[in-house]
Amino acid sequence: MQSRLCNTSRLIKGPLFTGSRHSKRSQRWCVVVRGTYRHQTAESMKVEAPTPGEPSGGGASTIVSESKVLAKTDTVIITKPLSFHSDVPGDDIEPVTEDQLPMTIAVPASSGTITVRAWRPRPDGSLIFPECDDPYYAIPSLSDKAQLAVCISGGGFRATTLALGWLRALHHMGLLDKVRYLSTISGSSWMGSALCFQKDAAAVKDFLGTYLPPGQCTPEALQNVGAKGKAYARAVADAVPLEAFMRATDPNVLQQVQAGLAPAAESGPQIPLKAADPPPRSSTPHASRDIASDLKKEHRRSFRGNRDKGEQREVAMHWTCAMAEAFLEPFGLHEVNKSTVRVPGTKVADEIEERAAKVGRADKIYDANVKDLPFLIIGQAVLLPRADAKFYPFEWTPLYGGCPVPYKDITPKLGAGWVETVGLNAELVAKRDGTAGTEVEIEVRPIGPASLGEATGISSAYHSLVVGDRMPNMLDGLRKPLGFHSTKYFDMQDWDTHDVLLSDGGGYDLYGIYPALRRQVPNIMVFNCNGRPLDTLDAFSSDKDLPGLFGCTNDPEFNAQRQVFKSECFNKLFEALRKKAKAGEAPLHVDDYEVLENKHMGIKGGWTARVMWVMNERMSQFEAMLPEAIRNQIPPPPNTEGELPEGFQAASPMARALFEKATLKAYPYVDTFFMKYEPDLISLMANHAAWMLVSNEALVKTMFGIGMP
Repeated sequence: MQSRLCNTSRLIKGPLFTGSRHSKRSQRWCVVVRGTYRHQTAESMKVEAPTPGEPSGGGASTIVSESKVLAKTDTVIITKPLSFHSDVPGDDIEPVTEDQLPMTIAVPASSGTITVRAWRPRPDGSLIFPECDDPYYAIPSLSDKAQLAVCISGGGFRATTLALGWLRALHHMGLLDKVRYLSTISGSSWMGSALCFQKDAAAVKDFLGTYLPPGQCTPEALQNVGAKGKAYARAVADAVPLEAFMRATDPNVLQQVQAGLAPAAESGPQIPLKAADPPPRSSTPHASRDIASDLKKEHRRSFRGNRDKGEQREVAMHWTCAMAEAFLEPFGLHEVNKSTVRVPGTKVADEIEERAAKVGRADKIYDANVKDLPFLIIGQAVLLPRADAKFYPFEWTPLYGGCPVPYKDITPKLGAGWVETVGLNAELVAKRDGTAGTEVEIEVRPIGPASLGEATGISSAYHSLVVGDRMPNMLDGLRKPLGFHSTKYFDMQDWDTHDVLLSDGGGYDLYGIYPALRRQVPNIMVFNCNGRPLDTLDAFSSDKDLPGLFGCTNDPEFNAQRQVFKSECFNKLFEALRKKAKAGEAPLHVDDYEVLENKHMGIKGGWTARVMWVMNERMSQFEAMLPEAIRNQIPPPPNTEGELPEGFQAASPMARALFEKATLKAYPYVDTFFMKYEPDLISLMANHAAWMLVSNEALVKTMFGIGMP
């Protein structure tokens, strides 16, 4: 009988992921050291963990028995000394030294099950939307709101700061609590997730901050981003999510990049130095044009170095936790593994905690505030690289989630319908036979998290979007080292459970508009966080998603999958926005559109949507009113149409963009790869966005049916 011992000497912190491995001999669990599995047999392992109540680092410890650990879905928080004893002959326990930290313990998910409701389409194929259509899940306050949806595109920190400004403006005008839906994608989902769970109107006010007219945007005022734990601008100013992600997965690469060194040696693991979410696809040409080749180059070396080292690193939860720590933790919303959400005011809300506790999801219950705020929709995408479309819709809300469209000719099948949020990421155990109608009672066994933090991390998982879109043949090899999010999903056609990859929602809907169209919301505000001027038709068309809505790309298949508005409306939209831009006004345009049927996206046709389009553009009228000290710091306007000015942004290499803070010199087309902003840039971007709406207050109010003749 062998016994080997390894020790560490400092506190190891969570929260971290849960998981399990199985073998014929016994159930196994694993110690994860920087993402590399160290498998041990559960029956023969002991873990020394802190005694409850003892201060961290105090050295006190207690033995956590195998049965206790394995009986619950939990993460063991370990302080010194940390010992792993294996009494199984031949088991290989590799020593763990301090330079290999951080370390996490992954234990098997709970074997408990939970009964939840699922909703499948009506006989005519139309969807149920539980927030309106199911009396037990309906939100009473929703019917009092305007029939209006706000949809905000992805775009990393640029998107999250612009989203702050646009929503700040709606709050300033007394309109935010009248918005029915907030549909977010990728970077804007960081903002939406934190906002829609603020507890009351006072918290919302602190969170959004005060609108500053351009004349009040002094250097001193722009440096004030509010109080920690209250203001979202402060959270963004403090956020370093990419550094946190890399520190958790491979601190050596982080140190080398920060020191300005070349990538790690070929034998070492490589981490992608990529942004968190998609810009409009051609908005950062100098950084994004080589992104696929960069990934191939870096990770080909990684595979050569690691192919004989057992399983690849499992880092998806590090990504999620980094995003949750940056954007949700300041507001106490960051528990990823053992939390769920509910909507107060619904009849089902009172029973969520009891049901969630059965499957280890009740440590934290986060309440969506639909009284003072919109109902949140976070856009995600199912990534099937070998299918025709590659990316398929998946929505996450505080009530339910799922794929809203039936896809029958792909493997696995997807859709159509919803499952209660507390029952997502779970394998189907049983379906109640004989259930009539659209509602189905099902029993599921959760396998991993389906929390607010998990949804936010998935929505901004740009790295998996890039691989799935541009090099799908490398997906299997890259999914573990890059930490792609795998989830348990069962369709509502054959009711089969499969493992699928969930990815950045920008993979199929950069603007978050399709959820609003599925719900036939008649008034829609679409905010584009574009990262380059859209002052020529070529530039306006360079992001496929925008012309795709009008069927105006050069790809007929893409047009068929995306088109919802008539093609002749696209040039009209461009000319209207260009006219505004030349006048130095806010780039905003409102028009009525006949909605075309799109079966691929689950959109019914034959009705009219009134759409307000808002772009991220330079506005000479706004800039002329800025204090001279600020005007002198922002870059000059583009030299010629369609070009960015020379200077800070144009010359900044990707690695520097990832690890340096963007300043006012990058305003307003901040490269998506900048993952840190200076406080004054955050404030200026937000108030720049807010002014677009405040300067058009009367027109904005007509979208809410206010002031109309």
